Amino acid sequence: MAIKKKVLTMVKNKYVLYRTYFETTTIRQVIGILKRESLDFKIVDKSNPMNFRIPSSTFIEVDIMVIEEEFEKVDELLKEY
Repeated sequence: MAIKKKVLTMVKNKYVLYRTYFETTTIRQVIGILKRESLDFKIVDKSNPMNFRIPSSTFIEVDIMVIEEEFEKVDELLKEY
């Protein structure tokens, strides 16, 4: 009796840039919607942690990355953001 091996292949999702956000409130709302809809996403924080010209500055720049196949669904959900 021959033993058959199962080969499992892992499909890697391709993430694409959906949009860049600059406001904390908007970012939280967007993340909440994506979580509520169980959509997979990644957050890329490109913020400069410290602005030397303005010490109390809180410049924020965040990229929201979504799965390529879900881009249109995400775009429909986040039209107003």
